Amino acid sequence: MTAFTTTLAPPAIPLGASIRNVFESFLDRVADACVDRGIKRLDMADAAWREYVDPRSLDIGSEIHCILGQWDGSYTTGRQALGISIIASRRHGFHASNLIWNDRLNAAWRRRLATA
Repeated sequence: MTAFTTTLAPPAIPLGASIRNVFESFLDRVADACVDRGIKRLDMADAAWREYVDPRSLDIGSEIHCILGQWDGSYTTGRQALGISIIASRRHGFHASNLIWNDRLNAAWRRRLATA
């Protein structure tokens, strides 16, 4: 089973649509689903976690400026505090993968934090 097993349906390609645009939209939906899992996990661990996160300085690729780094001091200590593996951290939007890169995760986190 891959790290990105999801219940999202594969994208249908509307007549006249660009395959690239449909695929990009699908990747955004996957990133949003991962971030939603991460938010639920953080909410269970610390209801006030949002107080520690500054979306403007968010950088998923940084040990200290990622979501977990801003919340708990570093990506590693935050991941350990949540009790999740590196692979699970990808499913929760805390770590990039070959499919969902840092820029896409940063954008997904910022979207979710703006609506919270």
